[in-house]
Amino acid sequence: IETIVLSNGDSADVGDRIRVIGENPDDPPIIFGWATMRNLVDLMNDPVAQANAPPQPFAAHLVGMVDEDALRLALINLFRVPGSAQPIGCTCLPCTGAECATTSGRMIALCYHPWIRFQEAAAANGGFAIFPLAELYIPRPRSIMLDRFNALPVQGGAPLW
Repeated sequence: IETIVLSNGDSADVGDRIRVIGENPDDPPIIFGWATMRNLVDLMNDPVAQANAPPQPFAAHLVGMVDEDALRLALINLFRVPGSAQPIGCTCLPCTGAECATTSGRMIALCYHPWIRFQEAAAANGGFAIFPLAELYIPRPRSIMLDRFNALPVQGGAPLW
């Protein structure tokens, strides 16, 4: 958990809070290890790359120039079930089992959004590589270990998340 938390730019106390939440085996949180966030931010801030692109799916959650932290939180809030627990930093989304299923469904739906498909096609022609956006993990109960969450679609042999 510590490695993911620090690579996401969150502080060490975020890792401690995630560990406490992860001790509940009935409602494990989703942990995001953001993989290509820098590329996605560069892409979103590049007017040439965006000139012919469809509207962004998370534009309503962002204002002005985009930075990595703002985009991470915008994505988490896009996936989050309204009324559920607040995210912890930009690394963790506490949720119940049902909220986890809804969140993963929203993530899968985003993979098929026209803007994402447009960017994927542009990357295949030498543009910015934005996949996988994140590695997803769920803490193993009563352990410091994480299990990789593999319930999301695969495109071209690589997970979109």
